Amino acid sequence: MHNNLTMETFSPLVNEEFNVYIGDRALPVRLLEVTPLKGSGDNQEHQAWSLVFQFPPQRLFDQGTYEFEHSDTGRLAIFVVPIGQDENGVRYQAIFN
Repeated sequence: MHNNLTMETFSPLVNEEFNVYIGDRALPVRLLEVTPLKGSGDNQEHQAWSLVFQFPPQRLFDQGTYEFEHSDTGRLAIFVVPIGQDENGVRYQAIFN
């Protein structure tokens, strides 16, 4: 799943808005971080990495697979997990291996 996606796909999109589809409605979210994960190996081709999105603060969504859309990536199914919340919203992380 997502074998053609790399950190380089998302790095130029940091701080840009994506639409995430929750049921039948689109919710704007922001890509906050694209980060290589430490200890995931020296082989760049197989290095694990993560995305962190900021969702609006109104409500917490369950971890799960959601459809994310951006004009540069198209529509992608990405599994995200909530990792924190502050006054700006709820942060969700996706990890890729």
